[in-house]
Amino acid sequence: MKKNLLFFGHIICIHITALLFFGLFRGVLLLNHLEQTVEIADRTSMILQAFWMGFRFDTVISCYVLIAPVVIGMFFSLFQFYPKALFKGIFIYCCVVFSVTLLVCAANIPYFNVFFKNINASIWNWIDEPAFVAEMIVKESRFWIYFIVYLIVNFAFCFALYKVYRYFWNKVKNIEQRFNYRFSLYSFFIGILLLGVCFIGGRGRIELKSPIRVGTAYFSNNVFLNQLGLNPNFVLLNTSLEQINGKSKEVKLMDNSEAIRNVREYLNITSDDPDSPIARMIPAADSVQRKNVVLILMESMTSYYLYSDSTDTKVPFLKDLLTKSVHFPNFYSAGVHTFNGIYSSLFSYPALLSQHSMKSGDMLSYAGMPAVLRNHGYRTIYFSTHDAQFDNVGGFLMANQVEQIISQKDYPGKEVLSNLGVPDDYMFRFSMDYLNNAPEPFFATFLTASNHPPYIIPSYFTPRSDKIKEQIVEYSDWAVQQFFELAEKEKWYENTIFVITGDHGASVGGYDALFSYHQVPFIVYEPEKNEAKMVDHLGGQIDIFPTIMGVLGLEYHNNTFGIDILNEQRPYMFFSSDDAFECIDHEWYYVHRTGGDESLYRHVDKNGVDVIDSYPEIAAEMKKYATSMLQATQYVIKEGLVR
Repeated sequence: MKKNLLFFGHIICIHITALLFFGLFRGVLLLNHLEQTVEIADRTSMILQAFWMGFRFDTVISCYVLIAPVVIGMFFSLFQFYPKALFKGIFIYCCVVFSVTLLVCAANIPYFNVFFKNINASIWNWIDEPAFVAEMIVKESRFWIYFIVYLIVNFAFCFALYKVYRYFWNKVKNIEQRFNYRFSLYSFFIGILLLGVCFIGGRGRIELKSPIRVGTAYFSNNVFLNQLGLNPNFVLLNTSLEQINGKSKEVKLMDNSEAIRNVREYLNITSDDPDSPIARMIPAADSVQRKNVVLILMESMTSYYLYSDSTDTKVPFLKDLLTKSVHFPNFYSAGVHTFNGIYSSLFSYPALLSQHSMKSGDMLSYAGMPAVLRNHGYRTIYFSTHDAQFDNVGGFLMANQVEQIISQKDYPGKEVLSNLGVPDDYMFRFSMDYLNNAPEPFFATFLTASNHPPYIIPSYFTPRSDKIKEQIVEYSDWAVQQFFELAEKEKWYENTIFVITGDHGASVGGYDALFSYHQVPFIVYEPEKNEAKMVDHLGGQIDIFPTIMGVLGLEYHNNTFGIDILNEQRPYMFFSSDDAFECIDHEWYYVHRTGGDESLYRHVDKNGVDVIDSYPEIAAEMKKYATSMLQATQYVIKEGLVR
């Protein structure tokens, strides 16, 4: 009987050890984002609650791992036989499996630092491009720091498990015990109890109605603490299973016909087009101008840098550009990934949660900006600092009327500094010959990449800040300035509309960290007019195409979800962030997570207090708007009605 108790005690000690090491990584994540907790009234108590929630989620993962050893132990308990191979096998199994879970915890820290959310199934979007992703990680020094931390912690974990294994095996081997049927039944019964505990622990809750879910972790009004309690393995596993089961691939938020009806009302569509329920003809303006269009998508450029009250600006050129441009302070990216920014900015279709819009098996041809401008005689060209085939961008754009793509393959090898290719300013300088020789009018898109790990700042640029994340923002601004200074010397400059936005924003801390990742600039600069105008209308990347067409005054068939936000207004703007979709207006910010949990914040207060229980009617209206837009988008894409 003693052997049986020692064996199951051995399993319990492994569980406790795993919880301690999971908690260690949670502590590191907390230290990385301690500023997110500064303004919490009962700070210590709230952090302890997050760690208690973390204990619950860590228990779920540990119980999943330990179910197999418990079941095997029950089998051996019937014979009261516990060989050394059993203890050693469980030690090796736990070392291997828990090492993987700890690796996910370690990888989650830099992932969270970038996206302000736990690692999830969106990482599988790049599973077919491992070399590119691996090089990106290898060349980023901060990732190496966490990997080294992981190696040290994992070694300590495996050493601790070895000590547990040796301690209990030495106890068991020295016990003489005769076979006894009664002891076998007792031991098996103890195993059943432990298996039941594992089942309850893996379920996370005693309540029969529902097991533990991601939403269970949302115990407070602090966005960071709610996520701190989650075990990243739990999030990754759940979102991956949803993707495998098809739950997160296709949007199913409401009835298609209801969604289409709502969207037509929201977009003021009264005509009936046989090609698409959202299509409408936009007539030419009284004054048409066939100007060149240059669209610059800046990596991780949040509006925070442009509209912050801070006197220590990181983007002096962009801030100065506001004084002679039409600009939109309430403008949002469609998603949180670069492919979202490219897709929505050029084709005016929203990001659909965790779907990869450019990797669909059916390569659709959209009636987006490249196709429409080509029909008006424009030359279309796309510039990237790195490999254009990453995220299938090159293939998708070529299938959608982008005539020429300039990317890493076109640059001299000595200028390529990392897997992100050449520095931004080199791409801009390299582009000048192409633009100077392009027949006018042309439509050129630039995607910068320097403001993305691994951060590499050219030796000829001298930043003011001593922090690398601020230095790279300064460099990004300076690189765009170099482009404008070169363009000013060319004959096509005065006849060009320059458009600047971010592919997505960046987490800049505080409660604003969530939608600072979506709030991006939208600057429309015409050198010929040189006018300053701030437009307070809500807008997003899906509105870039119709807005620029409105500036040009050209006739076109608008078969998109975008509007001309210079002349029209939205009641709300909506966007996706993999496992959630959000809706925002000038006062309210609604969040709907795929698990069904909802929040409503009065974002103008900047206090992160969830007030959905006090204002359910506002949340319902915002939810209706966002779900209608997303569901209608899914329908139009699925039916191939995007031409």
